[in-house]
Amino acid sequence: MSHEKPSLEKMWKFIDEMMQPNELVPDRSVLSHEQVFSIYSKLYEIDMIFQEIEKINILKKGLKLENIQ
Repeated sequence: MSHEKPSLEKMWKFIDEMMQPNELVPDRSVLSHEQVFSIYSKLYEIDMIFQEIEKINILKKGLKLENIQ
């Protein structure tokens, strides 16, 4: 993740995409920029973890296929 903070709009877009259904999305009017960044950062970290797990599982499947052949 970049050391720069994304724009507030970009963070909210990511939060909206990650927190479906939208009833889970916090009320934008009550959160500060720092609070939004905190939520964004945690969701981003979680998303990266899931992507890494997915890559590992794909590699495991590939290794199993190679061992079978």
